[in-house]
Amino acid sequence: MAENEGKGTFHGKGSGYSPKIGDLFLKDYNGVDWASHIGIVRTDAANGSFSSVEGNSSNSVASNTRNVSDYCYVTPPFNGSSVGAAPLAPQREIVIELPGGLGKIYTYETWNREEHGYSAWNSDSAQKKLITVSKQRNEYSFDGEGYGFVGKRYVVAMTSTFGDIGDYVDIYCADGRVINAVIGDEKSQTYEDWDNNPANKWGHENGQIVVEFLTNWSANPLHENPSSNGGVLKVINLGNYFNYPEYAIGFDGTGGVADSNSGKSITSIQTMSYIGASVDFRENPLNSKKMLNQNNIELYISGAEGVIYKPVVVDEITWETEAYGSPAQLEFTIIKDAYISFEEGDQVIFKYKGAPAFYGFIFQKQRTKQHHIKVTAYDQTRYFKNSDCFVFEGCTATEIVKSICNDYKIAYGQLEDTGIKLPLTVCDNVQVFQIIENALDYTVAQGGYRFLLWDNFGSLVLAPKFWYKKNYVVCDFTAQDFDYTTTINEGTYTRVKLYYDNDQTGTREVYIRDKSAEYPKFGVLQYCSTLDEGEDGVKKAEEIIKITTNKIRKLDIKGALGDVTVRGGTQVYVELNLGDIIQKKWMECFSAKHTFKNGEHFMDLHLVGGQFI
Repeated sequence: MAENEGKGTFHGKGSGYSPKIGDLFLKDYNGVDWASHIGIVRTDAANGSFSSVEGNSSNSVASNTRNVSDYCYVTPPFNGSSVGAAPLAPQREIVIELPGGLGKIYTYETWNREEHGYSAWNSDSAQKKLITVSKQRNEYSFDGEGYGFVGKRYVVAMTSTFGDIGDYVDIYCADGRVINAVIGDEKSQTYEDWDNNPANKWGHENGQIVVEFLTNWSANPLHENPSSNGGVLKVINLGNYFNYPEYAIGFDGTGGVADSNSGKSITSIQTMSYIGASVDFRENPLNSKKMLNQNNIELYISGAEGVIYKPVVVDEITWETEAYGSPAQLEFTIIKDAYISFEEGDQVIFKYKGAPAFYGFIFQKQRTKQHHIKVTAYDQTRYFKNSDCFVFEGCTATEIVKSICNDYKIAYGQLEDTGIKLPLTVCDNVQVFQIIENALDYTVAQGGYRFLLWDNFGSLVLAPKFWYKKNYVVCDFTAQDFDYTTTINEGTYTRVKLYYDNDQTGTREVYIRDKSAEYPKFGVLQYCSTLDEGEDGVKKAEEIIKITTNKIRKLDIKGALGDVTVRGGTQVYVELNLGDIIQKKWMECFSAKHTFKNGEHFMDLHLVGGQFI
C-alpha cells in the first residue's frame, strides 16, 4: 500500500508496486531512518527486475540489474501537469546526408538467429555483445510484429558509413517519418547476390537498401520488401549504446517527428465551422448506355445539361499512369465546331477496342488559331493532390482511404483490408497522396503487404501489389526499341573534402580523403561539405569515401505493343539482351505512357526492380 508523504509517493518493500522509469529505489529503508543505498530506476520493471543508474557502485557510476522485491521506492512529484523529465541529450550528432533517391527499399534479417538453429554470432563480436548487454539491462525485446528492439529503438543493419554496431541512429525519410534505431549488424559494401546486385557505401542494390530491420525469425515478414516513397534523406548518429545506455529509452519511442509546439498534444479533430455545401458523388454518364465503336477508339465528353459529345480528334491520344503519388492523365486535341460545348470539370470517357481505359475530368483547355482545343484530363485521384489536415487513430490504411474518399466525394469500389491499424497520426497541411502512402508504408513496416491504389475507370481500387502481374512479355518481338543507361553520375565520389571554420584561430581547417588515383578512369568526383564543431574530420571523410563504383542502371521501353491492362504499378516479364547483361525477370512498370494514333496502339514503359531505378 502506497502512502503519500508530501514529497512524492512512497512504496514500501513488498507492497507489490512495480517501479517505473524515474523512481528512486532505496535499500534498507524503513520510512524513518537513513537508507544504506539509493539509486534511480532506469527501465520499467519486467519479469521481477529493473535496470538502474546509481553512484558508488564499485566506486563508480554504473547501470545494474536489480530485483524488484529487494527495495522500497519513491515516485517523485511532477507538479500536477508534468508527464516526465526533459529528453536526454545525445552523446554526439554526426549528420550523414544521402544523395537523392536512395533508401527506397527496406529488407529483413534474423536477429535471434541462434534461437532458431542459425549459426550464432561470434561470441566476441559486437553483434553478440549488443544482444548480451541489452538482455542484461532488460532492454532486449521484440514487438508483436516481430521487430527487434533495444529499449525503445528498432534494431537495424546498415553499412559502416552510418556508424558502428551499437550506435544510435535517427533515420530521416522523405515522407516525414523518423526511424529511431540502434545499429545491430553491419551490411557489406561489396555484396553481390544471384542477380549480380551491387552494393556501395550507402547499402545494397546501389544504395536502394539503406535500412535492414533485425527481426524475430518466427515472425519474420514473408511479404515483398516495402518501398518508401522518396527514400532516406539523412541519418544522424547520436552516440553509442555501450557508452551511453540511457539514451536507448530517453525518448518517447513513437518513431515519429515530435511537435515543437508547447501545450497539449493533438489527439482528436473537431470541425468548428463548415460554410457552404460539398459537391456530391459524380457518376459515369455512360454506365447504362451502349455507344458506337468506331476505329477501335471511343472518346466522349459529357458537357452541359448531360449532352454527350463524340469529338473529332486531331493527331493522337495519350494516356499516362504512374505507380505512386500521381493521377492518371489523358491528353487529346479536338476540332472546335459549332455544336460542341464543354468546360473545365466536365467528364471524359475513353475506351479502346471496347475495353475501358480512362474516366476523369477536364482540368485544362488550350486553344490555337486553327480552332483546335488541346484537352488535359485527370482521373479521380487528381483530388489527392489536395493538402489537408487529419487526425487518425486506430484506423487501417483502408479506413483512411474510405474516409478521404467520402470527404471528397470520390467513388470507390474494391478496397481490400490492409489489416494493420495505425497509431495516433496527426497530419498537418500534408498532400493527401502522401498521407495515404505514409499509411501504406506503415502497413508494410508492420508486416503487412505492399498495396497499390489506382482509379479503375471511375472506381478506386486498393489491392496487394502481387495482384498486378500481367501476362505480358517485353521482348524483341513486342518492343520496337529500348533506352538502357548505365551511369556513375549519381552518388559516386573519388575524393571527399570536408572543412570547419575555427572561430578561435581564424583558420579554415580542411580534411581531404582522396582515392581518385585508385579509379583513374573516373577522374576526380568530389564531395564537399562542412563539419560541425567537435566532429572528427579524418574519420568522417573516411566514412564517406567508402564507396564502390557500381553502375546505376535505367531501362525505358520504347514503342511496345499496346495493352490497356498495363499501367503504372503493374508487373511485366522482361526478356531482353541489353548488351552487358541479359535480363530475364519480372519488373515493375514505374510509369506507362500509351499512345493511340491512326488505329494503332503503342506504349512506352519505365521499368524498375533490383539494380534498375
